[in-house]
Amino acid sequence: MEDRQSSSRRSSAQYQSSPDSPWRAMVEYLKNILHNTVSLKIREWVKDYCRKNGLLTLSVLAVVTGCVVGFMLRSLNLSTQAKIYFSFPGELLMRMLKMLILPLITSR
Repeated sequence: MEDRQSSSRRSSAQYQSSPDSPWRAMVEYLKNILHNTVSLKIREWVKDYCRKNGLLTLSVLAVVTGCVVGFMLRSLNLSTQAKIYFSFPGELLMRMLKMLILPLITSR
């Protein structure tokens, strides 16, 4: 029984790390395309920009995505229950922000 488990572990590990894996081939293909089409200077600029402004960029992207999804969902005429499901995470966020900000304001 122990031999079966160790052989199955080996076979799954070999499958994941085999060079014939379609995912590995796709990643290598995309790397080659990226290296051939985008110059080194541009790649370094993008890496540097992501290091410096990654959080800001993701925050703006999240706000824009939320607005787009909100306007798209508005046209669907959702039921009251579905609206409650969508508003619940926003209510939690607002309550957490109030919990953080209220003590700061009252302590000053």
